[in-house]
Amino acid sequence: MTGHSKEDMFTKKLADFLSQYVNEKDRTAVILVAAKLDYLLGQAIAAKLLPCTASTDELLDNDRALGTFSARIHAAYRLGIIDESFAKALHIFRRIRNDFAHSYHDTSFSDGRHRDRLHELVRPLIGGDIYNSIRSIAEKRKLPEESINFIIASSLLIGYLEAAPDKVECISCSAALTFSK
Repeated sequence: MTGHSKEDMFTKKLADFLSQYVNEKDRTAVILVAAKLDYLLGQAIAAKLLPCTASTDELLDNDRALGTFSARIHAAYRLGIIDESFAKALHIFRRIRNDFAHSYHDTSFSDGRHRDRLHELVRPLIGGDIYNSIRSIAEKRKLPEESINFIIASSLLIGYLEAAPDKVECISCSAALTFSK
């Protein structure tokens, strides 16, 4: 161990996250975080599946069966990588991303439906140790409530998905059907 506690590592990762996203406009932050979540979810699914032997992944590339954020959320849930509450949180985040990405006018976290969705994302976390830690760090920056909720939800979703490939067990071929002698 390098002498850093889990809390120190957590605080550093959160500071890195904040420095990446907190200075962006709400729309940019949502789209960037959603892209990262989509990518990390794809990595978690890839860790669960048998390795791809082709030069391109026929399942996970952008224009393939599991190439969309929505399809990846459904697949990750059905493969047991994430539970129902995690899938629900990712779908809420995906809807926020879609609204921001397809809006023709400037939108922000304080808009009613976004504010409500962000609150819905953090509601199950309220009072937990990690929630309180992130909240106290974010509050020091004197951010609006909606931005704090975005930071809490985003940092937790990203943090959990970053750890997923190391925790996911790959599918085994031991029971696979074969078409040979």
